[in-house]
Amino acid sequence: MQNEYAAKVLKGDDPNINEALAAKDSFARLFEIGFSRRDSGHPENARLNYGYTVLRATVARFACASGLHPSFGVHHHNRYNAFALVDDLMEPFRPFIDQLVMELIEGNDVDNELSKDDKLHLSGGIYAKWICGSQSRTLLNWIELSVRNWAQFIFGLNTAPQAAPLFMKPENFEALCQSAESDVF
Repeated sequence: MQNEYAAKVLKGDDPNINEALAAKDSFARLFEIGFSRRDSGHPENARLNYGYTVLRATVARFACASGLHPSFGVHHHNRYNAFALVDDLMEPFRPFIDQLVMELIEGNDVDNELSKDDKLHLSGGIYAKWICGSQSRTLLNWIELSVRNWAQFIFGLNTAPQAAPLFMKPENFEALCQSAESDVF
């Protein structure tokens, strides 16, 4: 089903909202049938919102540090969105937040309210190491490399931006998160 959506998504504007339909289907598969990102009654939403906010702030920091103006988006463009480019650059990293939220929700009876532990887990995922090929770096480092690569492309220093790397979680992920949390908080 996901491949059908991918084939139908158009560059730029998507008048048939295929990307939105694919996201709706994906979230229903991740969490539960009937899940909606617009329904605050789902405890996943508070966690997704928090995680995406941490991710967006991280990407914004690196975009500005790389000399990019965060409001000049490529696919996201709206005169009221001061972070359109940031929203473009964070898209490849959203699944990591989704995974962290799934870990918090699976098998647990959770409230709509975020706990301190939820926040630590979600922000700790940014500071934990993720593996891509033979390299192991924090997600923070991978985001920095991705944004810096995009900036080099924009400024004509390389011929094409590299695709976001595909990651695996290391087997000792929980220990790495706990270690990162103690360093950050």
